[in-house]
Amino acid sequence: MNQRKLCLLALLCALLCLSACGGGGGGDDDTPPPDTPGDPGDPDDPDEPDEPDEPDEPDEPDEPEWPTALNGDLSGKVYYDAPENYVELDLATGIVRSIHPDNGGTPSEDGTEFVDQNLDPLSGSNSTSDLLILDRQGVTKVRIEKADFYYGRPKLSPDKSLIAVGWDSPNDLYLFKRNGDSLGFYEGATSWDWGPDGKLYYIKGDNLFVSEGDYSSANGIASFPGEAPNFLSVSPDGTQIALTLGDTGTLDNHVYIINTDGNGRRQLTTSNLNEDGATWSADGSHVIVRQDIVYPGHIGGIPGSGCPELWAVPVDAEMVNLSADNPAPATKILQLEDGETRNVCAFGPPEWRTPPSQALPSVVGTAPQGDGLNAGLDGRLFMDLAPGLGYVIVDSGEEIPVPTAGDLDSSPYASWDGTEMSYITDSNDVDTRQINVQALDTDAISASFQALDFFGGTPKLSPDGEMVAVEWSSYDYGDETSQIVTVFARSGDILARFPQMDAWSWLPDGRLAMASRNEVYLSNVSLTDVTRIATLPDDISGLEASPDGQALVFAMDGHIWTMHMDGSGLRQLTISRNSDHSPAWSPDSRYVAVITDAHCPEVHIVPADGERVHIAEPAVDTSAIKMRELNDNGDPRNVCAYSTMSWRE
Repeated sequence: MNQRKLCLLALLCALLCLSACGGGGGGDDDTPPPDTPGDPGDPDDPDEPDEPDEPDEPDEPDEPEWPTALNGDLSGKVYYDAPENYVELDLATGIVRSIHPDNGGTPSEDGTEFVDQNLDPLSGSNSTSDLLILDRQGVTKVRIEKADFYYGRPKLSPDKSLIAVGWDSPNDLYLFKRNGDSLGFYEGATSWDWGPDGKLYYIKGDNLFVSEGDYSSANGIASFPGEAPNFLSVSPDGTQIALTLGDTGTLDNHVYIINTDGNGRRQLTTSNLNEDGATWSADGSHVIVRQDIVYPGHIGGIPGSGCPELWAVPVDAEMVNLSADNPAPATKILQLEDGETRNVCAFGPPEWRTPPSQALPSVVGTAPQGDGLNAGLDGRLFMDLAPGLGYVIVDSGEEIPVPTAGDLDSSPYASWDGTEMSYITDSNDVDTRQINVQALDTDAISASFQALDFFGGTPKLSPDGEMVAVEWSSYDYGDETSQIVTVFARSGDILARFPQMDAWSWLPDGRLAMASRNEVYLSNVSLTDVTRIATLPDDISGLEASPDGQALVFAMDGHIWTMHMDGSGLRQLTISRNSDHSPAWSPDSRYVAVITDAHCPEVHIVPADGERVHIAEPAVDTSAIKMRELNDNGDPRNVCAYSTMSWRE
């Protein structure tokens, strides 16, 4: 990733962070007057949904064996916005895994839940947003939809009964219950954190306040005139606060420690760059701070690496210079990436937690055991090879380009018997697109038709090759949405339409599996009706039915999941530091090829009977394999797939 892109990522993160993650501090005589929170009534006055019961967590087996310690005696997990996703770093091993493809929000104090915001609510409204409570796998448990929008990073109270988040205005801090009821708000608050006893600390202007009890009032603790307190973080025992003071424009923004009564101010870090975002270890002995963040309005001319690094600093130290040749007792936080030790780049304030020792489910699955370039697997994997469409012969790694008719406007899709390939091309008329079905033995076009207005997604041939399912909408049909799965005959005649569907796949018996955001449906064989088989926690994409008709695979929350065809048995298949997507079943339904957004869109092959199989990290022993092909010199290289895929014999 180049320097300019890193800086832009830093700018976007800083805009969020400055509105939500503040700090405070002060001397004995600088106590501000009490602050009066606003009316606890909810301006939305929504109906009060019952809070859903939360099922007991099943017994969870141990995870695979990880590498040895990487960050000395430090332990626990650190959560932050990485260049790829919102991730979890295991301090002991340096292994990183993606939690959520978006912000990821903030972990609870016990590390069992996350709270996040989503500006694309399931209702589809463009004037509301969702507040989400996620489980450890990043799957939504509770969804609170509100008018207007949330701001800053939401934070769960220690008992996880309340959420503190900016709402309606960037400078209004609201308290919500888990069912969405509003408990109160604090006008002008720009940064906040919970103490372990449920006290709520927040910054308003240059003042630090605390609210407790019924949260109907707040008392001033300290004032910092002209020092711009921000990035507030309360120690696990509730006796100290870490915060930033200074001037970000002059690179003089550093981390300070004060007592929660406002006394005992001292400077913890300094450097020739900015530091911020302190987060405490579980025992309160260290904080991890972020250094070298680029703040809004100060992109040009700011020195630094373009990678905001993380440092662990003992809390009993003073004025630790992170720019010194020997910054001891501070230590730089490291990670493993592609089997190598590297610095961490955190584009959001980190959060340090010690989640439950019980591991998340993990099943190795049946790894491929054969010889050859790709462990004895065979067949042809169709994809966009960039440039042009084609396929890779899996056992030999030979790449076979396929010439196409016209400028491509979709991914390719191979017929079930592997004799044809369908795709969309531009036409001479700017208002139409053309679907082509091409014979693979002669490269001749065996079927072709045009349609007005919008085609979307990948045109998929039915098992008998007589129909094509694709997303299509037309003003001539009075369509008000583009999300309509339409089934065409090879002649172009319309046979069936399914509104509000945005993912689709044929079953071997001629039925269609389809999804409308988080709801999954099955059609009947005559394509005249659909039945909902599952309502999933979050939106899905890349839906594919197994060739044996027994299971579905799809992308959800940044990773690949599977479930039985009746909607039962939901299981996370992959885990990685990246976003995993575009799954494709092997012809025998035993494996799934997936794309993970690493340095190139790498293809990994995962046992379909596995669970949370780790991919794209050489330091982790895994049953998945990275797919390889041969370059022009006959040397192995990674397969980079620039489209959805289909795997055929």
